[in-house]
Amino acid sequence: DVDPEKGIQALRRQFNLIYLIKGGVHDVHLGADYRWLKANDLVIVPENMLYASSNVRDCRGYCIHFKTEFLQPIINGPLSSQFPYFDMNSEHVINISDEQCELIQQSFVDIISEYERFSHEKDYVLRNYIHILLLRIREIYKPYAQQLKQNISRSAQLASKFKKLEEK
Repeated sequence: DVDPEKGIQALRRQFNLIYLIKGGVHDVHLGADYRWLKANDLVIVPENMLYASSNVRDCRGYCIHFKTEFLQPIINGPLSSQFPYFDMNSEHVINISDEQCELIQQSFVDIISEYERFSHEKDYVLRNYIHILLLRIREIYKPYAQQLKQNISRSAQLASKFKKLEEK
């Protein structure tokens, strides 16, 4: 339900956002970064990160948002300590393989199915399904993050630090 003319307004939202793009036109502003998304892009937006989009049309995929407090009963400490992709300074858009995409899609399908179902245990089950999604993303993200660190030049490191300071 995004207005195709206005897009998504720039705000610091009070929830975490994870989505998987399967198709359509979508750009994204994350903090000081801007990029166009493509099929199989996995986007992770931590709470309080500046997020906007000016072009959203005919998008297909999956999306979930949740507050960190919802997961606190099963997560020890800050979310970013267990899941580094929630750190404000991490890479927040990664393009995943078709096989990885199927795995992530299944997690989204499980979450949606449970959300739509009536159950006295709904919150507990949803917490665990979200936790599974986060674990699957971490499994995919870890080698990606290591490769990024190895390939980054000194000038890119300095630019990244500057962007982080600017964001703060």
